This record gives sequence, C-alpha cells and structure tokens, in this order.
Amino acid sequence: SCEGDCTCAPQNQKCDPPMAGCHTATNRSEYQQVLVHDLTDMRSPVAADTDVTLSQCTLAARWEILPGGIPVQRFEWSAGQEGEAAGTGVLDLNKDRIWYDVGLITSAVLSLSRDGQQLQPHVTYVFHVRAWYSSDVYLDFQSDGVITD
Repeated sequence: SCEGDCTCAPQNQKCDPPMAGCHTATNRSEYQQVLVHDLTDMRSPVAADTDVTLSQCTLAARWEILPGGIPVQRFEWSAGQEGEAAGTGVLDLNKDRIWYDVGLITSAVLSLSRDGQQLQPHVTYVFHVRAWYSSDVYLDFQSDGVITD
C-alpha cells in the first residue's frame, strides 16, 4: 500500500517506503461519509453516543457509513486526546502502533494496560476512523469526544 503495508513484511513491520504516497481525498462530498459514535456499552447494537465515561482504561466506538458516494473499501482506527494527533495521550507514539486495520468492521475497543498509560480525568478523548476508498486515497473522521470523569 501507499503506507508500506505488504504481505511480505515481518509481522507488525512495514515494507520499504513506496514511490507514491497516500493522500487524503480532495473533494469529501464525492465519497461515502462516516459518523463515529463514542460508546460505553458495546453490547447494545443501538447504544447512543455518550459524552462521559467512568473508565480510566477503555475507549470504545462504533461507526456508520452514510449512503452515497464512492464506497469505503476498508477502515483503520485510532484514538487520542481531542485536538491532538491520533494516538496522543493513549499510546506511546514512538513504540506503539497508532492505526489499526479492521477491514469493514465498524466498531473497536481500545483497552489500556493497567501498568501503562491511563486516561486522565476531565480530558476529552476522541476515536479516529480512517476510511480508505482505494489503495492510496482516504478520509479521516472522528467522534465528538468523550470526557473522563
């Protein structure tokens, strides 16, 4: 792919950088749009978006594809502090993988380890979803955020 993903790379590693890079779509309206919802109850298929979580170690989201436009081929997700780059405040940006490929699955849960990073009180966290429309064209979407209490 344009990110260096390939089937011949060692596990969790990239291939040599490709000649052509990835790029965000130039006209968003031509592509299927994605709505991202923060959740605290992944068991319910119709759970409403939540704005507050009591958890200090878990973030969860579900997203939906709106009809119309060039279709999504696959998704990646990440999470982080609102207004910051994906992964900020929840992952080690130097060691951890930041984006997770989930194919066409439309939900994900981030569970932080007990001895690692924890969600900070009164900080807003967002779920990032990257929708891929081809091997090199994507759009980024994010939830409206959930604040830890």
